[in-house]
Amino acid sequence: MTTQKPIQAGLNLTLNPAHAGHVTEQWSAMAAMALGAVMVLFTLFSPLSKVHNAAHDTRHAVVAPCH
Repeated sequence: MTTQKPIQAGLNLTLNPAHAGHVTEQWSAMAAMALGAVMVLFTLFSPLSKVHNAAHDTRHAVVAPCH
């Protein structure tokens, strides 16, 4: 006869210290990607011509095609 473990309800919120750095790295990477996406989208759709022109000039300075 096999014994079955009872199903536990709820979340287990304990954090293994060995994985704490890995979790922090994941959140840092996701935050950096989100910030980068916001910056790119702001520059693309900015109503401020100075912001658009600065990005456009930077693109020309690194010899990247833009139009």
